[in-house]
Amino acid sequence: MIEAEAALERLHAFKSSPSVPQVLAGQADLLFRRLFEFGEFLLNLDHCIVYVGEIGVGKTTAACKQAGLVTNPAVPGDLKGMMLDTGGGRTTLCDVYVRAGARFSLEVEPVPDEEIYRLVEEFCRSVIAKSGPTQAAATAADFKLPEEVERAIRVMSKLPRPVRRKDGPQEADPAAQLAVGRDLADFKAEVASRLTLWRRTRKFIDFEGSDQLAARQWLRDTFTKINNGRHDDFSLPGKIMVTVPFYPMPGSPFNVVLLDTRGVDGSAIRPDILNQLKDRRAVTVLCAKWGSAPDPSLQDLLRHVSETEVDPTLISRVASLVIARAGDALAMRHDSGESAQDVAEGYEIKRGHVEDALHRINMAGIAVEPFDATTDPSADLTQFLRKEDYGPARSSEFRSKSDHLRDRSDARKRGESSGPSNSRRYQ
Repeated sequence: MIEAEAALERLHAFKSSPSVPQVLAGQADLLFRRLFEFGEFLLNLDHCIVYVGEIGVGKTTAACKQAGLVTNPAVPGDLKGMMLDTGGGRTTLCDVYVRAGARFSLEVEPVPDEEIYRLVEEFCRSVIAKSGPTQAAATAADFKLPEEVERAIRVMSKLPRPVRRKDGPQEADPAAQLAVGRDLADFKAEVASRLTLWRRTRKFIDFEGSDQLAARQWLRDTFTKINNGRHDDFSLPGKIMVTVPFYPMPGSPFNVVLLDTRGVDGSAIRPDILNQLKDRRAVTVLCAKWGSAPDPSLQDLLRHVSETEVDPTLISRVASLVIARAGDALAMRHDSGESAQDVAEGYEIKRGHVEDALHRINMAGIAVEPFDATTDPSADLTQFLRKEDYGPARSSEFRSKSDHLRDRSDARKRGESSGPSNSRRYQ
């Protein structure tokens, strides 16, 4: 940044000289603007780590473990103690952001009412088609909503599916019973009225108190209610911002926000995921199952981006996280047939397999890290994501220099003088 600042000064002096030909002055002005844009990019310390993965892979659990989002920090390996809603898949309803702040709180950006009513119509069509004749039932999939969205709409409209029992007759679907004797319009109107969107207007809630363990449990319980449509004050969330009074990326010199995306069901080539991959301020963590890493859907995603976008920095902004379970590492074998002697050796074998697979799709260079959220320290994943570029001393030095240069940039925008250089000459 210091070198960029000096180069800007030289370029400004050069293009301001009356003896410089017009053509050279134009080229110098172009270089000045590009270098200034690069400088502005580096001065902004806001970055995002995006977790992407197929349903049920364990990305939310890994994100919680890495960021310290656990209800009891003394037992970080308790997979049932994650502060975000976790399960066996199809759990995360929408994009969930995690940032550092003054206190535990949740802020919801709801889905617009018009979009909710459209989803309700699709849900009603699916219910009617499923409960109709065989031919109509075959078309139910045409209107089938994502499982997590349907679950929230059912809960909000007080039409949850009955508990499935291993033995005995299954209870009837209350939504199907409600649809009996109604056409689509009447059925949709009834379900929409049950949502009571008129009273679901709350968008923010925070914890009041000083008990940290109680606050963590409150956040888990409240988040789970909102994520599943069980909180009567909140509408269907389109985005949830989680604020916690600690840094989700400890030791980083940057202002890092975590993003847990909705699980991939089928194709990973979704607009929301593509936008994150194109964001040069985001590191995308592709989470994959141990046995299939890198998962086929994620390979297709990488191929799509590499074939449609010219971005030489893409590989440096993508990481592959291989989610391990108990016994996975020790089950690995070398080509000789010799079994891994310990977990670390098993991790290295798996890392080699994934790197080879990435090489075959021309994605060699993507960093790979095996991780078991039950047993591995969160610091291991944090260090991997930081790529060990900044230790505590360098972090402090980097932030200090960045703050100084940002002050100078702000001064230039205000037309003030900052330090020995005359800021007005950059106007």
